[in-house]
Amino acid sequence: MMSQITKAGMRMFPWMILLLMATSAGGCSGRDQTTLETHPFLAPKKVSEQVRRGEVLYASQCAVCHGLQGRGDGPNAARLERSPRDFTAAELMAAKTDDELYRVIAGGGKSVGLSALMPPWGKTLSRQEVWDVIKVLRQFPQSSPPDSRHPAPGAPTGEENPHRGAQSDPISQKGRR
Repeated sequence: MMSQITKAGMRMFPWMILLLMATSAGGCSGRDQTTLETHPFLAPKKVSEQVRRGEVLYASQCAVCHGLQGRGDGPNAARLERSPRDFTAAELMAAKTDDELYRVIAGGGKSVGLSALMPPWGKTLSRQEVWDVIKVLRQFPQSSPPDSRHPAPGAPTGEENPHRGAQSDPISQKGRR
């Protein structure tokens, strides 16, 4: 009986070695991402869906003037009469509330006494998309609004829906304050 088990085991041995080699090769080929995902220095930067959407919008709509890094040095900046805002200026950005940023983006520069060349994106972008872009702007100087413990009125605090009521649109509240 023992010789039958040994013979069967010997016939299976090469297959088991091959199986072990095949399953361990996945870690060498980059398919096993466990270590990369869990290591704090190697893990990819996790961003919210709101920031991800904002980054796409910023790159396609804003970077042409403000630059990809937010320094106000985009390809069109040299042709403008007034330099675009440098979002990396921490002091300046910290002095602006999210509400103020919303008004500039949605209403355009002219609506707040800035350059008329800054287009009003409020008819092109949804309210949520404007808030998504603001999330990205806040990341440039790595600063927060003057009082980050109390978000600007109407600013979404997470993935909640900002489309409920006029409170989420500072432009429509202009005369009510």
